[in-house]
Amino acid sequence: MKYFNKNLFCTFIITSLFFFTQSGSAIPLNGTYTIGTGGNYLTINSAVNDLISLGVSGVVVFNILTGSYDESVTINPIPGASSINNITFQSQTLNANDVNWFSSNTASNFTLKINGGDFLTIKFITFPDNNSSVSMRSRILFSGNNDDIKILNNIFSGGITNDYGLLSSNALMNNLIIDRNSIDIKFGINFPEQTLISRNTQITNNNLACNNVIEIYRHEDMLIASNNLNCTSLFGDSPSPSCIRALRCNGNLRILKNKLISVSVNSAADGITVGGYEGLSALIANNFVSLRTGTGIWISDASNVNVYFNTVRTADQSSGDITFVSCTGINSKNNIMVNLGNFGNGSLTYYLIQSTFNSSDYNNFYYINQYILYHSVYGYVQNLAQYRTISGRDIHSVERAVSFGSNTDLHLNGSSVGDEGLVGTPIPGITDDIDGQQRNPLYPYMGADESDIPLPVELISFTSRVNNSDVTLNWTTSSELNNSGFEIDRSIVNGDWSMISFVKGHGNSNTPNHYSFTDKRLITGKYNYRLKQIDLNGNFKYFYLGNEVNIGVPQRFELSQNYPNPFNPKTIINYDLPIGNFVSLKIFDDQGKEVATLVNGNQNAGNYEVEFNGENFSSGIYYYKLETENFSEVRKMILLK
Repeated sequence: MKYFNKNLFCTFIITSLFFFTQSGSAIPLNGTYTIGTGGNYLTINSAVNDLISLGVSGVVVFNILTGSYDESVTINPIPGASSINNITFQSQTLNANDVNWFSSNTASNFTLKINGGDFLTIKFITFPDNNSSVSMRSRILFSGNNDDIKILNNIFSGGITNDYGLLSSNALMNNLIIDRNSIDIKFGINFPEQTLISRNTQITNNNLACNNVIEIYRHEDMLIASNNLNCTSLFGDSPSPSCIRALRCNGNLRILKNKLISVSVNSAADGITVGGYEGLSALIANNFVSLRTGTGIWISDASNVNVYFNTVRTADQSSGDITFVSCTGINSKNNIMVNLGNFGNGSLTYYLIQSTFNSSDYNNFYYINQYILYHSVYGYVQNLAQYRTISGRDIHSVERAVSFGSNTDLHLNGSSVGDEGLVGTPIPGITDDIDGQQRNPLYPYMGADESDIPLPVELISFTSRVNNSDVTLNWTTSSELNNSGFEIDRSIVNGDWSMISFVKGHGNSNTPNHYSFTDKRLITGKYNYRLKQIDLNGNFKYFYLGNEVNIGVPQRFELSQNYPNPFNPKTIINYDLPIGNFVSLKIFDDQGKEVATLVNGNQNAGNYEVEFNGENFSSGIYYYKLETENFSEVRKMILLK
């Protein structure tokens, strides 16, 4: 009888059972596994093979040991994967520099292909270029239906002419998250689907240095936020470099708080491009865009796009800050546009081509050439005043020079910090700036940066109240610094402003102060009001009443006492007509002799104001008489020279 080694037999059985369980049994994966020399799996492919064949019954984490992995891997649908039973591939050290995953296989055009894999996370891995002989390669390629994929904290690099970081081909993706990655490659994120519609994609907090950074088609309800994008021409200028392109991405599209820099590209580059948007509301807000040439923000064939609180700087020929082409229902407010090119019609702040606006106002236009903008109806427009006259828009916008940290840092700097001329208007739902700093709730700065220094006078309210033909304005300051006072200006709608009074300020104050002024005896019509707050050093800024004031038709006939009274030599007479009438307003001396006729004709219902000039009359008592078909009244006045 041969000697039987029990210990060797037990070791063989245990090893066989482990191998059988890992490679051939029907027991799903559950728990943490290692990949690499000395780990549970030698290669990533062997781990993926088990993942796909066995499925999962719980959370599965594959820790990839430090090293380099030359593998082209495809992850197909994973049995048992769910929001609870999710799968992660990650560097064991949680340091992306410790794991290099690439493919030298010339027959493959991807390193990792996710083909219908769901609830999958890829993080803390470097995807470099180690095979320049392949004409086109994507680090991660998406195809098929993929739900709840997360690409986190990875490094993508490469120098091939047609190199992609993240690419899709016939892919439908829901709830894709791309966050905190570093992407230094010609084509950063490219999802070019023409028919399939993906939803709820989030691209956030990434650093990207690419020729074409983010280009996405048909992703609805997409968020692109808080990314640093440096659009370069290191890989050539074909196609035209771009930072963000969102084409036919409907639903709740949001492009927020991104910093887009392209100051080294010689050919035209695009900052943010939105095309073919047909949803209810898209928001482009709190972005920095600095370009040498090209267009900062380009919106085309779109409806209901809101462009708020963006800072756009361009500096060369063939440049435009914000462009709208074939758009409807556009809102453009609180944007700072700076164009430093001096190339005539090749360097403009605004291009408005066959587009209609809901609103365009509280913007800053700074330019150094002879044109401010181009409009497809009005042609080239020379300045803001001309544009206001012909369009009736941008009534509260300004033309002010702006100082930035640098051409790659568009935070306000120097004299622009605390510049009252850059006061914008609050937008509901936008309460902070590009850095998360809270905005002034009533008088925020234009542009993406809310300056650290508050404005000298902080208004917390500015309201109006109508009583017949009188308008009472009330406003309250929370604090004042060197405040001389408030000039009160009035205009008819779309008309010129005129000063009507001045109210003295409190100088310096850290407590609330309340002010009031009544504008009396206005004629029927619509009015706008503003306060011109003037500092003791002569600096000033405007605060605009947020609503039009409508003085309607009076309820009864009335002839008011003239003012001033006594007068020398001019006085004002007001009267009200509740209905249209033939009206006579005449002046009589103290003997009852008619000496002047001020009104003699038909007038519509409304409030009226007439001036009487007594320059050629002697001092004394006079009477003025208002007479209509239904009303007659006489009042006395005194001319005192």
